[in-house]
Amino acid sequence: MAEATDWATIVTLYDRLLEWEPTAVVALNRAVAVAMATGPTEGLALLDDPGLAGDLVDYHLYHSTRADLLRRAGRLEEAAVAYGEARQRTGNTAERSFLDRRLAELEVSVPRDQGGQTLTGEIGVGRLASGHGQDQ
Repeated sequence: MAEATDWATIVTLYDRLLEWEPTAVVALNRAVAVAMATGPTEGLALLDDPGLAGDLVDYHLYHSTRADLLRRAGRLEEAAVAYGEARQRTGNTAERSFLDRRLAELEVSVPRDQGGQTLTGEIGVGRLASGHGQDQ
């Protein structure tokens, strides 16, 4: 139903809300609306603003949102890292299960060699899902 949603109007409404409530969470939600209206790259540009990223560095929904937009943009390795960041920052079992499923979906999408390394030499997604290969 996303195509039936007037995302441009929602962006405008978030612009107005930011005037009244200029918080990082409102800016995060606005970035999602921008991504839905124009594409994941535009939403990522907003999320990657150093001020916003710094304000939300410990907020798991920032990382899961960023991961989803990276996935939609086809940047699967970066998405896996961001999903791992989100997973580390939540203690909610249901959210962890969701994030584990997303990581598993990415595992089959990112080409890896037999040693678990991606073809570009980065850490394999499967090792992120299990927590191996990440700084603990």
